[in-house]
Amino acid sequence: MNLRKPFASPLPGARAILVLAPLILVTFHSDEAAADCIEYQDSSPHLLGSVETSTAITDVAASGNYAYIVDGTLRIFDVSNPASPQIVGSLQIYFTTGARWKIALSGPYAYVVGTTGNFVVIDVSNPASPTQISNLFAPDKFGNATSITVTGNTAWVTDVYAGLYAVDVTNPASPVVVRTTDTPGQAYGVAVSGSYAYVADNPRVQVIQISPYAGIVHTVDTFGARKIVISGSFAYVADGGGLAVIDISNPLSAHIVGRMDTPDYAVDVAVSGFVAYIGDRSDVIVSSVADPTSPVPLNSVVANGSLEQSIDVSPSLLFVTDWRFTGPGTRSGTFLIYPSQCPHAPPAIINPGTRNGAELTFFSVGVTATDIEGASLTMSLAEPAPAWATFSDLGDGNALLSGTPQPGQAGTYPITIRASNGLASSTVDFNIVIAPAQKVVNLTSSGFDPGTVTIPSDGQVTWVKMANGNHTTTNGTGPLDPAAGTLWDAQLRSTSTEFTRVFPAAGTFPYFCRNHPSETGTITVSDAQTGVDETVSPRLRLAASPNPFRSGVDLAFDLEQAKHVSVIILDLQGRKVRELITDEFPAGTHRATWEGRDDNRAPVAPAAHRGRQQRLARGAPCHCAVCRSSRAQRRD
Repeated sequence: MNLRKPFASPLPGARAILVLAPLILVTFHSDEAAADCIEYQDSSPHLLGSVETSTAITDVAASGNYAYIVDGTLRIFDVSNPASPQIVGSLQIYFTTGARWKIALSGPYAYVVGTTGNFVVIDVSNPASPTQISNLFAPDKFGNATSITVTGNTAWVTDVYAGLYAVDVTNPASPVVVRTTDTPGQAYGVAVSGSYAYVADNPRVQVIQISPYAGIVHTVDTFGARKIVISGSFAYVADGGGLAVIDISNPLSAHIVGRMDTPDYAVDVAVSGFVAYIGDRSDVIVSSVADPTSPVPLNSVVANGSLEQSIDVSPSLLFVTDWRFTGPGTRSGTFLIYPSQCPHAPPAIINPGTRNGAELTFFSVGVTATDIEGASLTMSLAEPAPAWATFSDLGDGNALLSGTPQPGQAGTYPITIRASNGLASSTVDFNIVIAPAQKVVNLTSSGFDPGTVTIPSDGQVTWVKMANGNHTTTNGTGPLDPAAGTLWDAQLRSTSTEFTRVFPAAGTFPYFCRNHPSETGTITVSDAQTGVDETVSPRLRLAASPNPFRSGVDLAFDLEQAKHVSVIILDLQGRKVRELITDEFPAGTHRATWEGRDDNRAPVAPAAHRGRQQRLARGAPCHCAVCRSSRAQRRD
């Protein structure tokens, strides 16, 4: 080994320097020898180890205890002791000043592509002895290569000017370019998920259907897409201005749901768990993406002021390579090793399952989450709430989705609720099924009650036999009406006491009982989306104080006119806990106190509850969310 005189380290914490010829390779040992992950929001990240070269290191990939860097030569480092990374194998590919190289690992192979036009497959099953399997030289295709990733038997290579190349590597000894997709921008990066490839095609992201091939099928505008990675149903893009998060759950309508600006120029990104690492030239920004719609910066690490970083991450280590000009025609590179952000267990959410409701009927569903580490939780909707509903984060891992669907809002609503502790998150999916508005007509000894009913189009009417004997509900004005029974003619008897019909179109529909023609009624179907009946109930107002509470809560309600009112306490699942009052009240302000007990006077466990105030005549109920706490809380 030809040792030369060590030169001064530009990095903090260096203790030992090793220089190898012909390339200057310098290994630094950090004063911090621990390889454990850290909490970036609480700690100052420390450099564990680094390597300095006299060439431009342009990419890094990590697998297990090894890190692979390329600068015209593939170098494999054992990083099991990150404070002292040891080179265990190397293979010179093609050295020329100014070339840039990118690497991807898949199975026993490393796939390397360079702006020299070389596409090289290397067997790295023995890290101490990497062996070249093939070298496809195609400068017309790879002369401006910017990234490479491998899925299955296909390597995907982006060329800044040509777009996306698909290379069949079924036989690693004989790779073949099988397809080119020209992109309108500058292709800098690619990530693949399922049947789609996502190309960071500055300034946009192009969604390309690759199986079956259909070319570009969708485009997402970004600030200036440079690199892209996929985790779950989200794509994370370093787009010059910072980090953009794209929801790709439906590739044909992929769209940005969150972003975070960075101070310099974002050129690379890696994601591990719920943490994103953004190469921002001068630094690497570490951010939480536990809530993809709202990335939050945690801290940063120094990247030695480079022109361009490449980064990769393992469960406990963050790897950064960069390069810079050191003089006319000369460059140097640095390989840095930092601890990564510690992973956190995601919250556990109880799935409420499919919940059913109906138009013009108040609906609510509660969702509860817990955190194994006892961290406070934030609850949110992954997508906007239905137009008729309001979402509330009640605190302590409790959330409430409630509202009154109006006519025309029947249907199935997929709901996704996210619980986040700031460093990890989980989601729960369920459906809300809203049935069309329904009115009930009771057939009593006095006839149909009510005799006249108004419903919206697509509303339902259910007739219920309450009287003795056999009856019918039959459309028409009476037995002599030629149209009698042409729309409906249902028996109401002891063996069939109910009949329901949906009225899809507006109109007036008289009906009668064949057995008792004097029993008549009318259904009026309106296509106006007016909510409840024409006679709207006076406005009800309900407030709670203090909220949250420990021993008791004062519920105040206002009436604009005298009415019969009930005040009922419900839990998050809509079950009755306590009926406080049911009585006649004059207009004005009234109060009731709930001491946190149920109808049996037993104490209720700390949780979120809803006070429900309802006028017992026509009209929708009024609700107020309250929270009983096991400890003192403050809610601003």
